[in-house]
Amino acid sequence: MLSDEDKYLFDLNGYIVIKGVFSPEEVAAANAAITDHMPSANERIEDSIRNTKRGTGMGGNGKDGRIDLGGVLQWGEQSKFFHSVLDHPKLVPYYHELCGKGYRMDHMPFCIVQNKGSEGFNLHGGTIDVSSGEYNHFLAYTYNHGQIRSNLLAVAVALCPHPEGGGGFCVVKGRSYMEEGNPMWPEGCYDGMTESQKAVMQPPFNARLDRVQLDGEGGTFVESRSKAKKDFDKKVFGTSYF
Repeated sequence: MLSDEDKYLFDLNGYIVIKGVFSPEEVAAANAAITDHMPSANERIEDSIRNTKRGTGMGGNGKDGRIDLGGVLQWGEQSKFFHSVLDHPKLVPYYHELCGKGYRMDHMPFCIVQNKGSEGFNLHGGTIDVSSGEYNHFLAYTYNHGQIRSNLLAVAVALCPHPEGGGGFCVVKGRSYMEEGNPMWPEGCYDGMTESQKAVMQPPFNARLDRVQLDGEGGTFVESRSKAKKDFDKKVFGTSYF
């Protein structure tokens, strides 16, 4: 159970910082695993896949892009740390309180790496759809009679120091998106997982696929991400889905 103070802070700010979940040794092991797999990382250089526009306040030096490293659940013994985020005893109470029991993973986790001068990140998500201005129930956040319910919860683990003014990870009031889907996970994801970790991998989760939608007139259409973004995701994760 979350304390009343934690629930208040989450409802007020839209996020909560949980300290001391992992030991220094566990964090060091995670960083060592990331270092070993950095040759597989991909940097967002092309304008079509950058998160920000060059020359804007969040555009960084205009040269270095965000670096994405996928496959964190597929590194065998080196994935033990990343597997544990799915059902860590110190985190499960938060997952249950904020998402409900039976929570599931939305999309494939990955590492975000930034060098000095790298681009920032644009704002996205929210209960009100930024394109149509309509209520977005996939993202809806509610608080009724002491019960919090988030349709989507982002979990970020800081693996390096983030002092005030040092840049790096930043959160503001706002949330992301959620869709349904049931594609097969890539081979190797389940290796070394416990039964409870495997349960989190079960549907529903974000499919990130070309989804057929109804046009309201008896026909259908497909609203797809750009080819550049899909190609980039495939380079990062080895699959069209992440």
